[in-house]
Amino acid sequence: MAKRSLTVTQIDPRTRKSRELAKFTLERNGKIREEYKDTRFRLDMRRGVKTHGRTFKPKDGYKFMGALEKVFSARSMFDVVRS
Repeated sequence: MAKRSLTVTQIDPRTRKSRELAKFTLERNGKIREEYKDTRFRLDMRRGVKTHGRTFKPKDGYKFMGALEKVFSARSMFDVVRS
């Protein structure tokens, strides 16, 4: 399994400028390395990402990455880039 990273940015609806909120990198051992640039977003991620009636937290590894990409890419004010 290769390294996979997701970058979450927030798009300001008035100016259309984007601001990076966090970067998540899935390591080879299945753990996630988190780099936050916004405190409020970090607190939201500690509560987890809810999808299909389940809550996924960063300790869940690749399941969290999939849920994060699915939920936040569907929202118009966020942009999720996979690399």
